[in-house]
Amino acid sequence: MSEQERLTAYHEAGHIVAAYASGLEVGWATIEPTEDALGRAHTPLRDDIAYVWECSNESEDDEYLEKHLVCLVAGAKAEELLTGEEHDLEGTDFERAADFVLHLAGSEEERQLEVSGKAFDEAERLLRRNWHVVERLAAQLAEHRTLSAERVVEIVKGEIHA
Repeated sequence: MSEQERLTAYHEAGHIVAAYASGLEVGWATIEPTEDALGRAHTPLRDDIAYVWECSNESEDDEYLEKHLVCLVAGAKAEELLTGEEHDLEGTDFERAADFVLHLAGSEEERQLEVSGKAFDEAERLLRRNWHVVERLAAQLAEHRTLSAERVVEIVKGEIHA
């Protein structure tokens, strides 16, 4: 396994662990590269996300979006915790996280920095607390390359602490 594949396994495991620890639904994960990504971790959005995104001003909906933002930044944070080197958000993670930050914070830069900083801090807290699960999931991804949603849940269920 190449170092890039190892980093990708930890990156995708970070997304899954942060999502599950936040109470979000988790799906499949893969380290098979595609045209626009080195891997994927599927954490589905609610069916009413279009309404939440466009119309809702409910604090519980903002909390839901904040949890997804934490999940989005957790991949880069997992790489950082593994290597000890800062990893920037890139590609679709960056694009989606930027959309979430703009929605949650508006156009005020100070508020954007506050929202994104809070998400990175929460991702780090969740990953540190559950690093043993990140390692286990990354090892399974390294071995099998793709894990079904059922297998992902088998690995993380009962092991995650919020």
